[in-house]
Amino acid sequence: MNAPSSFLAWTPASQIKIDDAEIRADQYGRCHLSDLHQASGGADKNKPSNFLRLEQTQALIQEIDRSSDMSTGIKPVEVIRGGLHQGTYVVKELVYAYAMWISPAFHLKVIRSFDAMATQRQLPDLNNPSQLRDLLLSYAEQNIQLSSENQVLTKAIETITHTEHGVKFQQACKILNVKQQELAEWLRKHNWDRYLNNARASTYYSENRGYCETKYSLKEGVKPSGQPYSYTQTEFFILPKGMQILAKRFGVKS
Repeated sequence: MNAPSSFLAWTPASQIKIDDAEIRADQYGRCHLSDLHQASGGADKNKPSNFLRLEQTQALIQEIDRSSDMSTGIKPVEVIRGGLHQGTYVVKELVYAYAMWISPAFHLKVIRSFDAMATQRQLPDLNNPSQLRDLLLSYAEQNIQLSSENQVLTKAIETITHTEHGVKFQQACKILNVKQQELAEWLRKHNWDRYLNNARASTYYSENRGYCETKYSLKEGVKPSGQPYSYTQTEFFILPKGMQILAKRFGVKS
């Protein structure tokens, strides 16, 4: 999964520092909240749990979750339990909000540390043949990937604009050139679908964001005994907005 463009793409070698205190970050650029707390001085009144319980903080989390940057399914707040990387990780917007809640001085330190982190990314030495080669290869790979993603996205959009309700699961797999099991696992992991009466159906999360939709219709059937009966048919559709996200996610497979 690619991290949203508004996130800083950190690696262990380029972690942010505040007053020589290292702030851990996960693969999506979310910061370890306890590390920030320790960097601020570690006062009990500034514990991350106190900040996260605030009504204003919860409202901000909901707003971030509704934003377009969250369309990839990355959560604004994620708690990792157990292991070497356990803790609460939050996106940059919540880092700023937490720092501002603690004090103006710490808020300024965080802003300046983030700015310094961004400016530390040095340009490669174009006089170095090895670095120049790596740069050109990286550029070519990015262009190939972008072209592939755009082709799949265009194909998906062209297909689904001809139907009012988007496409069904099997159709989506063919358009995206992805195995059914792989797409099914992605949909479930990102809370896009669920099973209702042994049939795939959309969730409130995916419906609310316009990614998926479920249609219910009353059907008539005949039992082996010849007795007629009626039943409700459940049909799951991935809408144009959802297909755009999936095309970007699985486009590299084309």
